[in-house]
Amino acid sequence: MGADDLTKLPVRIGLTFCWLAEDTTRAGVSAYLDAVSVAEGVYSVVHSSEFAVRRVVPGRTPERIPGFYLYAKEVYDSPQVINPATAPMDDIAIALLLLEGVAVLHQRGHQRLRIYPKISGSGLHWRTMIVDVDSARFGDSGWPDLESSPFAYTTGSHYDVGGMLVDAGTTAGEVADRILGKFPDPLNAGRGRDWMYAGWYAEMLGSAREHNNLPVGDEPHIVEGERRWPFLPGVGKSIPQPPLPAPLQVRC
Repeated sequence: MGADDLTKLPVRIGLTFCWLAEDTTRAGVSAYLDAVSVAEGVYSVVHSSEFAVRRVVPGRTPERIPGFYLYAKEVYDSPQVINPATAPMDDIAIALLLLEGVAVLHQRGHQRLRIYPKISGSGLHWRTMIVDVDSARFGDSGWPDLESSPFAYTTGSHYDVGGMLVDAGTTAGEVADRILGKFPDPLNAGRGRDWMYAGWYAEMLGSAREHNNLPVGDEPHIVEGERRWPFLPGVGKSIPQPPLPAPLQVRC
C-alpha cells in the first residue's frame, strides 16, 4: 500500500506522523486497543505486507496486527521502537544491552549460561549464541553447535533482540527475561554456580563498556603466551579468554 492509498486522517505518535488506512477492520481496532492497554505508551514501526518498514503497532514487537493498518509517514531502514522519550541506539549499544541481560541472568543464579561471540562470515556483523553449557553440544573446536543454542543474536537484526524490539528505555532485566523465554526450561536454563566464569564475565563486560566495543571469541589471539579474546577490529584491546566450565555440582 502506498502513501496515496492512505486516508487523510493523521495520527501523531510523539514526533512521528502516521496515517490510518481506510480498510482497517473492526476486529483490527479491537486487537489494537487490547495491545495498547499493555504497551506502556511504546510503539514499534515494523514491516508492512509490502516489506517497507512503516507499519505501526503498539509495544516492542516486530509482529503486525491483522486488520489494523496504521502507517508511519516516513519509511524506516529496519524495524524499531518509536519512543519520543529516548534517543536512537546504534548496533554496539544494542549488543551491549544484550550482554547486560546475560549479566543479570548470572546475578539471578543462571551462571552456566555463556556467550559465544564471533564475526559473521561476511565480516559485516557481530553475532553471539547464548547456551547452557550443561546441555549444549560442542564440536572439536570447543564451539557449540548452532542448533544447541536456543538464543542467538546478530547486529544484522538491529533492534530485534529475540523477537523484542529494544530501545534506550529497554532494561537489561527485560532482555534477560527474553533470553530465558527462548529456552525449553526457563527456570533451570543455565542454573548453577560457575563463579569463575561469572567473575570473568563481569570483567569482560566492564571492558566492553569502557571501550564501547564487543568481544570476539572464535579466533583468540596469543599475547605473551596467553590466549586472549580481542574486541572488534580497530580497538586494539583484548581480554583473557574465559575459563573452562566448572563441573556442575548442584543447580542452585
